Amino acid sequence: MSIEENKAIARRWNDEIYSKGNLAAIDELFATDFVWYYAPPGVAPNLEGYKRYQTESLPPFADMNCAIEVMVAEGDKVAIRWSWRGTHKGEYMGIAPTGKQVTP
Repeated sequence: MSIEENKAIARRWNDEIYSKGNLAAIDELFATDFVWYYAPPGVAPNLEGYKRYQTESLPPFADMNCAIEVMVAEGDKVAIRWSWRGTHKGEYMGIAPTGKQVTP
């Protein structure tokens, strides 16, 4: 794939999964042998672990919006610096909904 094609996939990953909450896109965008190198403790570092984690983590922030601040690519690698914000509307990691805007 070209650098531009790789960047388009990375952009789609951000837009579909994080901004739109379209978790079905995971199966379209990820390889079946995906390895999640920064999986949280207790979460399997594979595709099923990633899907399970996102299925549990995204709904409490249903209005989440992720913005790509910087995207760079070289060869077959793409790096993104992004920011996100959303309203804490559902329980997240044992924390009751606060109704507050959250941004890391």
